[in-house]
Amino acid sequence: MAVTAPPEPVYRIKGTAFRGHLKYLKDNGKLDAILARVSPECATAIRNPPLSGSWIDARFMDEIVQVLDQMEGTAALWAMERKVIEDQMTVFFPVMQGILRVLGTSPTKVFSRLGDLYRRHIEGVEFCYTPTSDRSGTMEVRFATTRPLRLCNFVTTIPGLELVFQVCGVSGTVSFPEMLGPQSARYQLSW
Repeated sequence: MAVTAPPEPVYRIKGTAFRGHLKYLKDNGKLDAILARVSPECATAIRNPPLSGSWIDARFMDEIVQVLDQMEGTAALWAMERKVIEDQMTVFFPVMQGILRVLGTSPTKVFSRLGDLYRRHIEGVEFCYTPTSDRSGTMEVRFATTRPLRLCNFVTTIPGLELVFQVCGVSGTVSFPEMLGPQSARYQLSW
């Protein structure tokens, strides 16, 4: 009897999010430089992006992030993520407002349900929030993949965590990620 390997965990992003990143890179004159440095398979995904409602393997986004980080560093990653989030807020914010009506506007409540909030945009990312006080906590993020990720892939999570403070109407800080393993990291949150 043949033994089959377990299936690769599913870690993917919505076509809308992938396209939003490509738009940012094109609008900022970075797309050609990215295309020149990614794998042929990733270049094909960039040239033929999925439909907005489709899903795409997140390894292509991870590769784009890694190349941009090598080219321009953390500041460029944060600029891209913040702009993509800002552009997509017109669709996402009404959904968040509805959820906030149910949960309340406490960052603690929103952080504790973050996986539920982001599942329309990303699959295979586990968010585990642990409060440490009334105004602080830790967030552990784990990506469902067997591929080792780089620190830069976790750095791009920071603007998504900062978004919680924005929608809750509070000032807050998110620490730089502390790597826990090849697919996980921890962030310190306070407000």
